[in-house]
Amino acid sequence: MKHDFQIIRVILPKFIIEYVAKQLQIDGLLFGEYEMTSTNRTYFYHKSQIRSFFGFREAKVEDNNKIIEHLYTYSIQNDLDFEHLKCEAYKHFRELCIEPPTSERIERLVKSAIYTYENKFFKNTFQKLSQNTLSKMDYLINNLAAYEEAEFDCNATENSISLSELRADPGRTGLESVLKEVTKLKTLKQLHLPDDLFKNIPTKILLKYKQRAVSEDLTELRRHPEEIRYTLLAAFFWIRSREITDNLIELLIQIIHRIGVRAERKVDKELLKDFKRVSGKTNLLFQMADLALSNPDGIIKKVLFPIVNENTLKALVKEFKSTGSAYKQKVYTVMRASAGKATPYGVYDVNNKLGFVNVGSSYNTAEFAVSSIKSWWKNIGKEMYPESKQLLINADGGGSNGDRTKLWKIELQKFCSEIGLEVTVCHFPPGTSKWNKIEHQLFSQISINWRGRPLTSFEVIVKLIGSTRTRKGLSVISKLDTNVYEKGIQISDEEMEKINLHRHQFHGDWNYTIKPIL
Repeated sequence: MKHDFQIIRVILPKFIIEYVAKQLQIDGLLFGEYEMTSTNRTYFYHKSQIRSFFGFREAKVEDNNKIIEHLYTYSIQNDLDFEHLKCEAYKHFRELCIEPPTSERIERLVKSAIYTYENKFFKNTFQKLSQNTLSKMDYLINNLAAYEEAEFDCNATENSISLSELRADPGRTGLESVLKEVTKLKTLKQLHLPDDLFKNIPTKILLKYKQRAVSEDLTELRRHPEEIRYTLLAAFFWIRSREITDNLIELLIQIIHRIGVRAERKVDKELLKDFKRVSGKTNLLFQMADLALSNPDGIIKKVLFPIVNENTLKALVKEFKSTGSAYKQKVYTVMRASAGKATPYGVYDVNNKLGFVNVGSSYNTAEFAVSSIKSWWKNIGKEMYPESKQLLINADGGGSNGDRTKLWKIELQKFCSEIGLEVTVCHFPPGTSKWNKIEHQLFSQISINWRGRPLTSFEVIVKLIGSTRTRKGLSVISKLDTNVYEKGIQISDEEMEKINLHRHQFHGDWNYTIKPIL
């Protein structure tokens, strides 16, 4: 509860008023008749008594300056989220035993702290950039302007590349995409950004400025003062160089995987060709050999086996079975299975409007769901929230992450024990999953982005999901998960009892916390 005496009548629950009135043996309705106005001297006297009793005092001008300095320091170490800074302001007022001002005044203090931080940040970053770096940044912007306004040929020179191409995700897996990403990385290396340009700056803040540079159009970007403009561009280039490096690694891994798969197929084809070389035997020969093996005694044993021994006949029968209708049915089944089915599982960071989609090629199981969350944590969450002690997951009530799914809780226990964090899960009640923000703010935008485009392969699906962007700042990262997840895994009651699960007081079946097992 905030220490704002002006609104205490509104936010104070009725049962508390009745409880205190009962202790004092007075009528609770008297509280409603109490005047909390600027003309009531008794009201200000009582406020002073309350402050004295709890050890609080009124805020002074120098206190507000101290709060701004504290919020500035907090921003350097954490982030610039407005709501987080408001909470930190109230928290620091309580720590100093000072009555906080009105909410409007708190918001002004937060805005002042953000303004102070950004001014120093923009100025310090700009001072670290050399004139050569600034000139090359201007060249990239001018390159983009020519491309957008007059169909400028971005490939006019072998090593030139435009800002719009730097923003783009890698193409389909292949040598051309690798060379394109290498060209992007060379272009960014030529900017010669200082190694200590963003030293001790949280990644969350850099991602915010990078997203701001991406979302603003060229005219709006140029309108900024040079300290702001070049800092936004530097943040974009800094983060983008690391993303491109990750893309290169991912492309090379996929190419190596493809080479391995093709080599295996070639070897299998040669082996299969050699295996079927003895084919051409008639059905009659097969029946004769099968009959001889079924009745080996008598004249067959005396006449046939000395010429063609029993093992050779067994090999002939086995060969026919491998090249007959059973073999053809097996090949057809393998061909059908190779088409595959994409299973997307999404993680959406509401505060940063950042989506992560893990595209699976196997079954949509609870193991796959937790593996997707684990992949999000390793690739994004761990860097954006390095000081987190607890994760909060809002999940649907059914499906692979349903509240009744035992494997979901087993895999979550393994996950939280591995990363050493508590995991709190709040499931949407039955029939309310349509209010899950991930549906409205992430998957709906993905559906709009790939509308009318054929989903012909996993590569196409991953690329279309990863290219989803909105004007409100949504960006999506997509990865392909080639692991195989089995269906029908049974969980015993003994395994469930080992889970360090703590159910909440309100609907513990929907809301619970799983703690690490040390």
